[in-house]
Amino acid sequence: MKSAQPHDEWVYAFLDGELSEQQAAVVEAWIVSAPENADYVASLAILMHGIGEEFKRDEISNIWQELSDLEPDAEHIQLVDITNRVDEKKKLAPAPAPAMDADRRGKKVIVIPRSVAWLTAAAILLFGLWVAVPRIDEDPGSGADDSQITQAPRLEVQEMPVVALLEGAFNVRWGQAGDTGTGDTELEAGSEIRAGQRLVLERGVAQIQSHRGAVVVLEGPCEIAFVDEHRVRLAYGRIVGKCPTSDSKGFTVDTPSATIVDLGTEFGVHTTSEGLTEVHVMTGKVSLAPRTADNEASEVELGAGRGGIVTSGSSQIVEIESTPAQFVSSLEDASSNAMQQYVSSVTSLNPLVYYRFESLAGGVAINEMGSKYFGFADGAVSTVRIGSVGNAASFSSDQAGHIRVDQTISELRNAEAYTIECWAKPNNALAIYGSLVSMTTPEREALAASGLVLHGLSEEAGAERGLLRFYHRNPPSSETGTEVYSQRRWAVDQWMHIAAVKDRTSAKLYINGELVAVLDDTTAFPDTEFVTKIGIHQTQPEARQKRPYEGLIDEVAIYDRALTVNDIESHYNKMRYLLNEDSSRPIGD
Repeated sequence: MKSAQPHDEWVYAFLDGELSEQQAAVVEAWIVSAPENADYVASLAILMHGIGEEFKRDEISNIWQELSDLEPDAEHIQLVDITNRVDEKKKLAPAPAPAMDADRRGKKVIVIPRSVAWLTAAAILLFGLWVAVPRIDEDPGSGADDSQITQAPRLEVQEMPVVALLEGAFNVRWGQAGDTGTGDTELEAGSEIRAGQRLVLERGVAQIQSHRGAVVVLEGPCEIAFVDEHRVRLAYGRIVGKCPTSDSKGFTVDTPSATIVDLGTEFGVHTTSEGLTEVHVMTGKVSLAPRTADNEASEVELGAGRGGIVTSGSSQIVEIESTPAQFVSSLEDASSNAMQQYVSSVTSLNPLVYYRFESLAGGVAINEMGSKYFGFADGAVSTVRIGSVGNAASFSSDQAGHIRVDQTISELRNAEAYTIECWAKPNNALAIYGSLVSMTTPEREALAASGLVLHGLSEEAGAERGLLRFYHRNPPSSETGTEVYSQRRWAVDQWMHIAAVKDRTSAKLYINGELVAVLDDTTAFPDTEFVTKIGIHQTQPEARQKRPYEGLIDEVAIYDRALTVNDIESHYNKMRYLLNEDSSRPIGD
């Protein structure tokens, strides 16, 4: 135990918002540890900011409102109770503020820092201090000075109580919280988690169990803090909460816009930095309530298969269907067997071709779905190791390396729906075009039927630079047909999951599980033969539109059906944690 400065200076700095978050956490813990501590801090708050005629009713109203805004449990505070008690105490207290340092004298308005206001409100509620009164001489004429403040023991720096345990993690990188420099970057399996400790998970998956039995699965990027063993505050990111025991029932998640209370269930929460909160219930029930300034928002109960959305400052809850596929619910989903889970999820949907590029022995790319539609490597194509994922195909634009599938995929003739899916990590942003997957007529490659093209960042690419394009053409041609653009730029040296879906009514493009473009289109696939190429558009020596791709491509699958949104989100979420091992930032960040 380390002895700190006299507690007066710590508390002064605390009330003025001058402590670091770690120092403030120490003071907060000390405040709630005993009623006399909370009484003492509240007394100092009143004395620091003046009393008597300078302590106006509207100022009390303002601070009460701020406390209510930040602390949902304060909604039962009655403003009349506060102002009445202030009126009573004003009769006992002299108007002049007590003598103190010049920089603390004469303040007329109470300002409680937002970083600590919720704790101050909690202390007031816990110990019945609606408005605490300084311990001054009862003789109104005697005045008040620092010596008349009730003196509490000197503040000792104590460790916060342990409330949870890090059970395990997969492919994690811990960071620091915001600009404060706080956060533990050395966490590992078995690490103790203390109350108030802020955890910043930049990537990967971590699983934490509270001392009350609740299990929390974190997905990076994410920032969370355990208030105690039964409550967490989620600043942003995705988590899954599991409450399998009676002791864990009631586990609570606070976000900037909502409060979620477990009613014996498994649920997922996704919160953005803009304050939007999504709740998805897998099993059981949860209570969802918006956090609003007027505290008049009503809560709803959500059962299995249901979800809700709350935006910042809104009292409305938009109910939706739950989509559990966007969450990782356990370490097993993201650890060593995750690659096999991904492969199984793809093969279960019966694609026509599925190239994993684990080997290009003899220049052959194996189709995981059978003995036909094999691919053949031409030019500078090789395989490279990608962490625990296995291998991916590496393409060089200089030598126009590519993989060709000479056998026509007959199942797509006249098809009303199909999907092209792949993972890509481009490493050259200057090429005008880079074809990922291209389907063209064998006798004339310029007649394209379908494909995915990355547009480079050079000025020559015009307004389309930096975008991903999905085209569908019937009849096959070089220019006409449906083309949709992502309207969202791709990043160099970053993995992305791509799915192009053509169904009976539209053409859609997804990046990292998110729909980024859609266009009406009712045409079917051309009734003709065509060949498929990966990493290039045209291969003929005299061709003007070779469009060679440079970078990595993996897990290419072509289906004779339209994948659903859940299928696409599930594939993205199963793989994103594995590919992070080869990425400097989380996929989609």
